[in-house]
Amino acid sequence: VLPVENPSMPDISGANLEQNPPMNEPIVDHGVVALELLERFLEMKNVVERFPHIESSMKQEELEKTVLNSEFPEVANITVDVRETNAAERVIDFYYHVDFREPSGAINPQTMLVRKRGEQAPKVVVDPFLDLFGGRLEKFASEPSPLGEYFQVIIFPGAHCYEDIPNKDKKYTLKILSRENTDPIALAYFGIQSKVGRMFAEESSGIAYGQSKPSTLYLRWNTQEDPARPYLEVMDIKALNWNP
Repeated sequence: VLPVENPSMPDISGANLEQNPPMNEPIVDHGVVALELLERFLEMKNVVERFPHIESSMKQEELEKTVLNSEFPEVANITVDVRETNAAERVIDFYYHVDFREPSGAINPQTMLVRKRGEQAPKVVVDPFLDLFGGRLEKFASEPSPLGEYFQVIIFPGAHCYEDIPNKDKKYTLKILSRENTDPIALAYFGIQSKVGRMFAEESSGIAYGQSKPSTLYLRWNTQEDPARPYLEVMDIKALNWNP
């Protein structure tokens, strides 16, 4: 006698189990994993320990010459900032506010990013950390330089320019921060009619006056407009994120 198929009976074949795993499979909270990685990362002592957990455009030998090859100050507090998901690229970005306690007791507020790509383990995105905490931006902004550079920072644009720079009535000010609502590391400027100025005039650009954003900037020193009053100029906002 041939068995009779019952269409109401569920298919319990192995193939179906692969497509529908048992309900008791553990659910991974990627936010928890990302925070645990950041906490461990901040306790590590050198690049050798940190390198397997780093996402960067730099090579290990370059990173060995940075603050990543030393112990960090005491961490007073870590709080979650925002979580951003790019479904098309299967990327989740976890931004954190990290308060370092300097030897003087002062708090050094920073922003750090942990990124989860697809099925890979999360990594700490260190290039912006080196620009901000590592001092690369501060060094670049301290004196005029003949070459421009890209930096990954927090920006806060203002709709006016009050500083003593050439043709200030035709420019806007961009505060460059390590975290929103903190003192700026540097002030940079852009023309109202410049490429960056036109970006602010477009609602679809994602940039708005008075709104902080993680961004990738191209900065240069303008020494031509008035050599006696050089200023830091924003030539381009490449992206509103911290991709390498």
